[in-house]
Amino acid sequence: MTVIEGINLARRANCVVIFAHPCLLKKQENVEKILQYGFDGIEARYPSRKNNEEELTKLAKKYNLFISAGSDCHGDSTHADIGTCTLNEEEFKVIAEKLNFKI
Repeated sequence: MTVIEGINLARRANCVVIFAHPCLLKKQENVEKILQYGFDGIEARYPSRKNNEEELTKLAKKYNLFISAGSDCHGDSTHADIGTCTLNEEEFKVIAEKLNFKI
């Protein structure tokens, strides 16, 4: 399945499509190329990659995306615990609205 096919499948299932782990790409210039596929959001906040947050947040604004946060919890000592990486209320409201959640 291609990226476009995956995004289209997710959209048909009424999913919100988030570009997860963009900070793990070896070439950060590829992040913008991938964003051209039409994501709703981008994971900009990640516990072990705080130095990328500002750059990813700027890209979110440029492409009118919301940001998400991930702890990458795997239940082991090499990853962060759930809740160590969060969004503030305003950042969360954008996602809640996209998902039609009432806060």
